[in-house]
Amino acid sequence: MAGKNLSTKENECFAKIRELLLSSNVSSMDDIRKLFKKTKKAANQLRGC
Repeated sequence: MAGKNLSTKENECFAKIRELLLSSNVSSMDDIRKLFKKTKKAANQLRGC
């Protein structure tokens, strides 16, 4: 299956996401879910939800 040709901007976005995941010690989908939940909870607290 051939990969999609990505624009320069898309490649930059994916590189930033990879960097964030690596700096957060994310190595699995479960880690991604936990990180998302933490981030969502913190954002809700900032908004007063």
